[in-house]
Amino acid sequence: GNDGPPCNNTLDPFTEMRQASLLGKVNARDPTRLPASTVLEMATEHGARAAGFDRLGALREGHHADVIGITTDLTRATPVHDPLSHLVYAAHGDDVTFTMVDGEVRYANGEHVGVDAATVRQRATRHAERVVEQAGIDTAKP
Repeated sequence: GNDGPPCNNTLDPFTEMRQASLLGKVNARDPTRLPASTVLEMATEHGARAAGFDRLGALREGHHADVIGITTDLTRATPVHDPLSHLVYAAHGDDVTFTMVDGEVRYANGEHVGVDAATVRQRATRHAERVVEQAGIDTAKP
């Protein structure tokens, strides 16, 4: 999952994976550092563990069935030589075609299932405004 500022306000884990890998390569001055497979593990299994979840982040017996599907039917996704590299370096959040949480489909074919997305966005905006107000943050600053 994502929230705003920690993922550079994109709410896009694919962008964050790409950036983590590229920054790791630059920092080490080694283009082989942080390969796609390592970054994907960081974003899934290791990320879940770091957040204190012991049955998330991997598809295995006893874990929650949280799964996404992405489209590769896009010009920028053609051809897909290595699916892991594609996920880390080419995919975007808007490539997600379905989301399953604990075995239940929550998003499919561009529609949220079982929730009114507009209402959720409105509530999130109201909560964020309240937090900003309580923190005394001046949002008028550039």
